[in-house]
Amino acid sequence: MKKRLLLILSLATCVVHAQQTTFNKVFYEPMGMAVESRSVAKTFDNGCLIAGKASYYMGYLLKTDANGVEVWNKFFNPSPNSFIEFNRIIPTTDSCFVICGSVQVNLQNAAIVIKVNGAGDTLWTKTYGRAGESLTAYNVAQTLDGGFILTGVSSFGSAPYTKWLLIKADVNGNLQWMQTMQANNERNTGYSVKQDADSNYVVTGYLEEQTGPSAFDIGMCMAKFSRTGAQLWAKKYSLLANTAVWGYDFEITPTGYMCYFNYNYFDAVIKTDLLGNIVSGSRFDLSSSNAINQPMPKLKRTHDGGFVFVSGNCFGPNIVYKVDAAGAYQWAAQLFLNAAEIVETNNN
Repeated sequence: MKKRLLLILSLATCVVHAQQTTFNKVFYEPMGMAVESRSVAKTFDNGCLIAGKASYYMGYLLKTDANGVEVWNKFFNPSPNSFIEFNRIIPTTDSCFVICGSVQVNLQNAAIVIKVNGAGDTLWTKTYGRAGESLTAYNVAQTLDGGFILTGVSSFGSAPYTKWLLIKADVNGNLQWMQTMQANNERNTGYSVKQDADSNYVVTGYLEEQTGPSAFDIGMCMAKFSRTGAQLWAKKYSLLANTAVWGYDFEITPTGYMCYFNYNYFDAVIKTDLLGNIVSGSRFDLSSSNAINQPMPKLKRTHDGGFVFVSGNCFGPNIVYKVDAAGAYQWAAQLFLNAAEIVETNNN
């Protein structure tokens, strides 16, 4: 069952601060190869592991030390006539890493998950496909049973064109079940997924509905699924008419969820209870650009109980925002780069 909720947000007074930079690094690859980073994970030696794509057809992995110095890089190429790209990398409980994204298999896109060790060596690779559909995994999380839950999009050639994708795999990446969700008559996309304390799965993304010949309504959606993939509830969060709202990421709190979304050149967070009902919300007006061109801006919990997230795209300023546990504005800083993800280091 889908419920529709109207967002009413208070506007926060935002000031951009000049934050001190410890270091910055730019990584160039040989032979003029274009490299795009999409996700970063802290490594167990306080360095970073960056995942993305290179030259439109190869997956890319870069390891740095704690000072941002490149240690090694690796390229993943399925075949000369195919492509692979990485969207998200996360650490696992056994001191390894899992990467998700998409790969071309027999001229059709499939979702892919790769597990690597700390040296970047591949431990296993799994692909998930469905006949007549193009699958992409945007996000992955490790589950309480040691396996993995993925979300993304299933695409095809007729309306609604895309559906939410949800995939559950075991600890070795073997498929346990695959679920798609269509709630509106146009595009449906899942961006972030996590397992709740009750062992069920929560997903955020967006739903698009065609309301007229050239009119579309895009709203953030949050949905909850059981351990076997059955939909328990879904809610769409909309603003005024002709306002697009994309739900990019969320964090689980003891009493509900803190969600980050972007709409019509503004950034916002809402806090909900465990049923997805809105408790509070704040709007921020610094980025002046729409984040839809980024793979997935990320929201992260910080050591003080608050949250941090990045917004913007290659056409406008990128901003890092810090909010408290209730989502109230604390500070913001401008970034001179097209930010894809932010993580807090061990020294905060």
